[in-house]
Amino acid sequence: MNQKSFIITFTLFVFFFLIHFEKTYGCHPINYYGCEGGCKCDKFSITDANMLSNKSLSITVKSNDGTHSQAFGHFTMSDDAGGSYRFVQKPQFVNDVKCDGEASSTVDPFTSNWPYTIDTPPGGTWFDVWVVVYWSCDFGASGAVDCCAVSLHYRGYVK
Repeated sequence: MNQKSFIITFTLFVFFFLIHFEKTYGCHPINYYGCEGGCKCDKFSITDANMLSNKSLSITVKSNDGTHSQAFGHFTMSDDAGGSYRFVQKPQFVNDVKCDGEASSTVDPFTSNWPYTIDTPPGGTWFDVWVVVYWSCDFGASGAVDCCAVSLHYRGYVK
């Protein structure tokens, strides 16, 4: 292989590696700040959640000061009928937030629906939801985006 072919092949390899790396390990929120400084961990609560008959969970997250949620992580639920489901393990942006920042359409409270594959239990069955909510994310970095985060729990019954 001559030098010119090697340089072209190597450049293409690096280019495709970087594309794969960005898709696999690209922008994602992390809990960098914990409950320090402006990251008051009592800012958010789950105000409502319900397991719907169409096999989706409706969840509403609200802040007490007008701040809005930007990402969810470690999002799971279980019901007293023995069902459990993990929606999200690694954090992902929600509420019209992306790696380059948030849109003007972000809202608080934020309601979203999440499909699941377990059977919806009968009305009156108790269930639990756990989710880590991320907010005040510091956009502009590639890779990990530093955010405030808090773990929330909600216990309710199927309506």
